[in-house]
Amino acid sequence: MTAAAYSQPKFLLSHLGAKLVNMSSDTFKVGLIASGTLAVRGTSEGYEYVSDLLANGGSALTEVSGTGYSRLSLGSVTWTLSGLVATFSAANPTYTSPSFSFVYGWIHDETASSATDATRPLLAIIDFGGSQAASGSSYPLAVPGSGLVSFTTAA
Repeated sequence: MTAAAYSQPKFLLSHLGAKLVNMSSDTFKVGLIASGTLAVRGTSEGYEYVSDLLANGGSALTEVSGTGYSRLSLGSVTWTLSGLVATFSAANPTYTSPSFSFVYGWIHDETASSATDATRPLLAIIDFGGSQAASGSSYPLAVPGSGLVSFTTAA
């Protein structure tokens, strides 16, 4: 499965830049979207919270609700710097006994919320490049070796 993750500028400005997030110690979760079409990239960059993403600018996206689905906490989170590139990564989150399909995903900061989607800062949106079917005894979401999301500073 090929996935592309897109960082959300409002996360950088309103949460990371305001020191409301600790990339090394906060709890981050991944959620999946079963159906719908994501707004164009220029529009999706305006998402700040999970509720903004699921509302999708008025064209609601549907979160997965199948067997074995839940929002999973990311484990072994790392936040590293190499040259001018800061990279956020984690171990592969794995669903147990899943039976569902999905098209998109997201990563949000659970620690920085008050337990509602309207206060869960959205770090990134993941486009899996089409519908994916999760089934079997376990189904890992493969984290690219280059990390989930990278931020590059111009020289």
